[in-house]
Amino acid sequence: MYLEETFRKSKELIKYLKKFCKNHEVEFHHAQIKPEFKNNISKCYICSREKRKRVFELAEKEGIKKIALGHHKEDVVESLLLGLFFCREVSAMKIKQDFFKGRLFIIRPIYFFTDEDIQEYIKKAKIKIVKTVCPYAKENKREILRRFIKELKKVDKTVLDNILFGIRNINEKYFPSNIIRCE
Repeated sequence: MYLEETFRKSKELIKYLKKFCKNHEVEFHHAQIKPEFKNNISKCYICSREKRKRVFELAEKEGIKKIALGHHKEDVVESLLLGLFFCREVSAMKIKQDFFKGRLFIIRPIYFFTDEDIQEYIKKAKIKIVKTVCPYAKENKREILRRFIKELKKVDKTVLDNILFGIRNINEKYFPSNIIRCE
């Protein structure tokens, strides 16, 4: 399924995706979303929420119970850090996650693959790379964290794994249990 924001003009991409799906005997679905941005809410958050809502609607309409998303290791770590740095919470994407009391499941089959792993596969498989045309792509918090993580990986190549697996390895002896909130 390809969800297209109304600010994209993707005729060539849609043609490529239709052909790719046909060649791999996969049904192609295409829908548009029109995110309505509000001043104080992240554009990425609104767009992502609208995409997820549309995917869920189409899945229900088609009787689809399981949806595979393409989130990889960097996406998971970036989302974890976004929540921690900007929302005061520790949460992350799960490999398998149910919604609506189990009526729908999200799976993330490339959860443990790095962007580098995926790029390597794309080259070997000769898959066309499609660059984002989002006008907000360079001014969002995720992109700031992406650059930050890239710099951290220069210091320690295991930083992604350290963050990803570190959240399951909390040393409660040194973890504050009752922090007084300062506003």
